[in-house]
Amino acid sequence: MRRLCILFPIFVLIITFSTIVYADSKTKVYIENATKYENSKNVTIKVCMENINEEIVTLSLDVKYDASKLEYVSSKAGKDLEATLNLAENIQEESRVAIGIVSLGGLNADGEYYYVTFKVKDDSSDIPVSLNIRESTDSKGNDINVETEDGTIKMTSKKKKEDTKKQAIKNFEIEDVQEIETIENIISKNADIKIKPEDSITYEVENSDIAEIANNGLIIPNQEGTTAVKVKLNGQDIGTLAVVVKDGKVQKVSSSQTENASLEEIIENEMKNSNDYENTHVSQNVHILKNYIAITIIFVIIILIFILILIKKRRRK
Repeated sequence: MRRLCILFPIFVLIITFSTIVYADSKTKVYIENATKYENSKNVTIKVCMENINEEIVTLSLDVKYDASKLEYVSSKAGKDLEATLNLAENIQEESRVAIGIVSLGGLNADGEYYYVTFKVKDDSSDIPVSLNIRESTDSKGNDINVETEDGTIKMTSKKKKEDTKKQAIKNFEIEDVQEIETIENIISKNADIKIKPEDSITYEVENSDIAEIANNGLIIPNQEGTTAVKVKLNGQDIGTLAVVVKDGKVQKVSSSQTENASLEEIIENEMKNSNDYENTHVSQNVHILKNYIAITIIFVIIILIFILILIKKRRRK
């Protein structure tokens, strides 16, 4: 009996502790608090996930904001998101950013899943940003309970430390680009460019008839050919890429051979691997050969004239 009296409270403590641990380990999506600095107009919030203990295949959520204080700028996938498909759209009239994530293998990693950047229009006080789950299901379509936690954009009079180091895309070349691969991911993986969540990366496509760049950085192939894409990081040119489209997909993405190469030089370099270039190259070789033959003929004629002059001189003697 005495043993039971001792074991019972221990048993109760174990059950209580297990319940607390289970409660704390529920899958949660939350907005990490962000800071708006005095010398910065924009601020980026991070949508994060933790304690993923169930198979989540689809996740749809809304980031709701106060349109009188915030203006939507952009959104992009976070560094820890491994998804088959992800999309984000700003619904201006409803003051919300709709984010959709599909992962056929299931979401299984904690961390930063999405970044949303806003321009702060009113910095007189801290600004709350809320989160709402519209759908969360497993591979069988069953609903999964996911907790949410809102965040806050805090104002500070401190100045943000600026990174004065200038970045530039280094030489790289990748083939058979996956349809879900974004240019930002390609650059960060292959070009040794460090892109932070708050960074703004933009693209200027030379020929949008060949390919386009979606808001989330996906490359949309339109027709066969090669086009140059100028990349800017926080408004600064960091390099130009050549995007090659063939057979209805992006076949290759590569950087220029020199950081300051012109768009024409980049396309010229890429054309070396295409049939169009081979035709051009043959034409150039024929032109060079013609010039060589013409110079040779002129040279031979000059030599013959010189020989004839020598023969005439000898005859006179």
